[in-house]
Amino acid sequence: DRLVKTISLVPTIGLFYFALTPLITFVIILTEVVKEKEMRLRQGLVVVGLSHSSFWISWAITGAILSAVTSLSLIFTGYACQYEAFLQTNFFICFMEYFTFSFSMIIYAFFLSTFIKTTKVAYTISYAFVLLAVLLNLILSNSLLLYFIFFNVKGEWYSVLMRDIFYTYPPFTFSILFGIINRKASAHYDDSTMSFVPGSFFGWSDLTQPEVGEFSSGDYFASPTPLHCFGMLILIMVAYSF
Repeated sequence: DRLVKTISLVPTIGLFYFALTPLITFVIILTEVVKEKEMRLRQGLVVVGLSHSSFWISWAITGAILSAVTSLSLIFTGYACQYEAFLQTNFFICFMEYFTFSFSMIIYAFFLSTFIKTTKVAYTISYAFVLLAVLLNLILSNSLLLYFIFFNVKGEWYSVLMRDIFYTYPPFTFSILFGIINRKASAHYDDSTMSFVPGSFFGWSDLTQPEVGEFSSGDYFASPTPLHCFGMLILIMVAYSF
C-alpha cells in the first residue's frame, strides 16, 4: 500500500515520545527542590552564608546540564535510528529545539516549587502536569489539527484567547515547534496527494518561514515561525524566573 509504505512515524507520533524525557526531568527537579525546601536545607545554607541567588543559580546550572545531556541523548538516539527528523535537521537547531523546551520546563518547576510545601504535593502536581502535557501532545501530535484549532485564519476570538493562554505552558509551544520542523524534515501527510510526501533539509533559513496552507474544508492556516516559537520558550524562561 502506497500510504503505509511511505509513512513516517516521527511526525505522526514522535511528539508523544520525544517530549517524555524533558518531562521526566521536570518531575525530578520539582520534587528535589521541594524536598530541600521541606527539609529546610536552604535555610541551613543561608545561615552558613549562601545567598538565595547562589542557591537558584546552582540549581539552574544543574538544570541546564541535565537539559543538555537529555537533548544530546535524544539527538544521538535519533541519528542511531536513522530518523529523518534528526538527519535532515540542522544539528544546532535540533539541539535548541529540545534544550529550550527542557530548560523552560525546569524553570517552570522552579516557579511551581515556590507554591509547594511538601514532597507529596510536589509529586502529585508534577505528575498532573505531565499527564496534561501527554494528553496535549496526543491531541496535537497531528499538526494540521493544531493549526485548525488555533491558527485557522477564520478562527473565532475564543480560539485566539485559548492559544494565548496555552502559550504560557511550554509543552504547547514545543508541540508547535516540533510539528513545523518535522513536517519539513520528515515525510508527512499531504491532503492533495492523499499520501506521505518526502521531507527536505531544515536549515537556518527555515527559522523565519511560517507554514501556510489550506484545509480540505477551504479554510486557510498560517503557523507562527520556528523563530517565534523559540522566542516564546525563552520568554517563558525569563517570565517564570522572576
